[in-house]
Amino acid sequence: MLILEKIKAALVQGGTGFGNVFNCDYFITDRALWPDAWRTFKKWMDEEAPDYFKYPRPGVLSIVHGLDHPDMLIEVRMWATIPD
Repeated sequence: MLILEKIKAALVQGGTGFGNVFNCDYFITDRALWPDAWRTFKKWMDEEAPDYFKYPRPGVLSIVHGLDHPDMLIEVRMWATIPD
């Protein structure tokens, strides 16, 4: 999933990783897209960061009228801490 590759690169560049993410917000354009998006997200994260879903992580799902580009179907925003 391209969006997660980009998030991973940004986290690494910032000196952190998925294990330090404490909030994740999802923006989709149609509620019907969520089951497929979630399955894809979970499959990718289970391989990339197997411990990610072991902790309750706050997140918000928002359905929006549109995203930055008309072809976009989902936007993911993650907040992470940088370890000492």
